[in-house]
Order: sequence, then C-alpha cells, then structure tokens
Amino acid sequence: MKPRDLLRVGITGTVLTGICCFTPFLITVFSVFGVVSWLAWTDFVLFPMLGAFLILTIYSIKRIRRDPAASERDGEGSSSS
Repeated sequence: MKPRDLLRVGITGTVLTGICCFTPFLITVFSVFGVVSWLAWTDFVLFPMLGAFLILTIYSIKRIRRDPAASERDGEGSSSS
C-alpha cells in the first residue's frame, strides 16, 4: 500500500474513532435504536483503535518524510486485481 494511502486511512480512522471516543455521538445515535446499554464496553475497543490509527498515521508520515520520491513510486510496478 502506498504511504499516502496509509496516511489517508490513518487520519480518517483517527478522526472517526476520536469522534466516537470524545463526544456523546454514539450515545445519541444508539439511544435512538434503544441499545445504549451496549455501550458499556466500547471504551475497551475504541481507545486501542484510536492508538492503532495514531500509530498508523505517524508511521505513514515518517515513511513519506524519509523518501518522498519512493512514496510516489510504491505500488506502481505491481498490478493488483
């Protein structure tokens, strides 16, 4: 996967997970469906996910900074179908 694609995935995942962790977004959405009690264990999942996406973002930024020309070449030679 290209470093730029990794960066997009990392940033998108970080933002979405951050919204779910630090705002009452999930409580509002799930209360409409009546499954708020299901949210008791989500912190055990959301915080590790947030950490993983932050690590992915940092890793992709370091790869892009290390060799910007290679980040554009990654994936061009291989054909995936």
